Amino acid sequence: MDQGNNHHLELPPPLAGEDELDLSLSLTTSERPRLNASPSPPTVSSPSSQPPKSPAPKPPARLRTRRRRSTIEVKPNTVKEPPFPWATTQPCTIHTLNHLISHNTTFISGDMECKFCKAVHSIVYDLQSKFSEISDIIKSSKHLLHNRAPKSWTKPGLPSCLCCNGSSCLVPVVAVDYMKINWLFLLLSQTLGCLTLRHLKHFCASTGFYLTGAKDRLVYCTYLTLCKQLDPSGPFDLD
Repeated sequence: MDQGNNHHLELPPPLAGEDELDLSLSLTTSERPRLNASPSPPTVSSPSSQPPKSPAPKPPARLRTRRRRSTIEVKPNTVKEPPFPWATTQPCTIHTLNHLISHNTTFISGDMECKFCKAVHSIVYDLQSKFSEISDIIKSSKHLLHNRAPKSWTKPGLPSCLCCNGSSCLVPVVAVDYMKINWLFLLLSQTLGCLTLRHLKHFCASTGFYLTGAKDRLVYCTYLTLCKQLDPSGPFDLD
């Protein structure tokens, strides 16, 4: 056999950079995205995987403040010493007419002050004559008053001052202490209308009548209550 046939053909060595070219082509082909591939669905985290939400902060509780109880001074139902001979130990209460006459208390005195010169006058009224004048007014016109005091009681006519000759300028002197108010003198002088609503409400409350409303209603109640104290058998009941 020919020795030339026994020699194998030797291929030339690959060019420099050919292996790197084949490798880069294969990598580039594998990294290309597929056009027909469907996009992967977004991953949804399960509720259990989410961190628990912290509860909303509660509004601060209101602090409860303890209210202090107002201390009301309770006045005694009786007084130790009556301020006048015609007054009793009960507040805003006077003796009956028979009791006063039997004890020779037939003249009732009180003080009145001039609004202009501030002079104080001591005035005395006859008990029986002045009370008869007031009781006659009530007996004759009670059914027409309708639990309201007439104008002559709410805006009474006042005496004149002998010091400055002022007309209708003497007003009754009302004690600051309610327990020392001269109720019988105010009745006989028909000047109960000069009192304030506070004075009249105090009288009504002390005698068992808790009234509110206009002043003429309170004045009417005060007049009839005092007359009832003087004459319990008279027609002085409140309707």
